[in-house]
Amino acid sequence: MFRSLNIYKVVVTLINMKILKEKSREYNGKPYFKYKINIPEDILKEAGFKEGDELDAEVKKGEVRLRRK
Repeated sequence: MFRSLNIYKVVVTLINMKILKEKSREYNGKPYFKYKINIPEDILKEAGFKEGDELDAEVKKGEVRLRRK
């Protein structure tokens, strides 16, 4: 007897992104910085994010996961 096998194709897209450091202000001679990541538009669309969405971040060692609030 043959059993049916469910075979799933998993597609993983790896996109290289960089963390950007930007000086946001200086106070009493001390600089303060923001860190930004530019996320490609197709990745945002696939995740269902749009401009202006508020996001929560879940942080684990070596990993940051973003979710819509």
